[in-house]
Amino acid sequence: MNYPCLIVEDEVLSRKNLCKKIRQYEELFSLMGEAKNGSHALELIESTKIVPALVITDIQMPVMDGLALAERLFTNYPQTKILVLSGYNDFSYAQKAIHYNVCDYLLKPVEDGVLYESLLSIKMQLDSVYHVGRPNPGIVTDATSPKNVVDRIRSYISMHYTEELSLDDLAEQFGFSPAYLRRIFKQYTEYTPSQYLTHLRIGEAKRMLLTNGELNVNAIGKLCGYKDPYYFSRIFKKCTGIYPTEYRCLQRTEQEN
Repeated sequence: MNYPCLIVEDEVLSRKNLCKKIRQYEELFSLMGEAKNGSHALELIESTKIVPALVITDIQMPVMDGLALAERLFTNYPQTKILVLSGYNDFSYAQKAIHYNVCDYLLKPVEDGVLYESLLSIKMQLDSVYHVGRPNPGIVTDATSPKNVVDRIRSYISMHYTEELSLDDLAEQFGFSPAYLRRIFKQYTEYTPSQYLTHLRIGEAKRMLLTNGELNVNAIGKLCGYKDPYYFSRIFKKCTGIYPTEYRCLQRTEQEN
């Protein structure tokens, strides 16, 4: 499969040349559009409802430059890869975008062989993410909206809370960065994914302590995802103020009274 690519370049001749090259490499990427600056690129994404898998952007542009565009893409479309083009004098400036999902930096004018190798490398990265069961790259649907992603994560955690489960595991499962998942999850639930996992586990532990009298505390901890009984007791006390054994005794006493 190929992936949608957006070209962002203020120089008309350079932009047309890049578009021509992308069309030549259609086995890797399909050209979804071209923009003259970062602001124009964001408008294009919003109007077409197509999120590019790759944005190739110049670094120095009017209105909104490549660095500002990379930051906005990282915030709003974290699955999008970014390839930065820069002149020799602003190459160090371009490297400031390293935290914004930038895959590569290429010096202008870009040689065909260098561009192809970079595009091939980026496609391989995308192929490793978008396999069966992952969202289809480039199409904005309800399934990939932040709220729906959070709902899916909550459902996944509810089904797998007894297993070893980390933020990195969730990021790999859903095809987004850990930072993005943590941010949107807290935005919609007021919990981080780790806090939500603990909330589910301790809630189930409290239920089992009251309804499964034949099970000891260590067994309940394991059934709730805590293989280390001492760690389970510490987490339980941190969340409730008392240890599991104390909780069981206290609740039984209250029920008897």
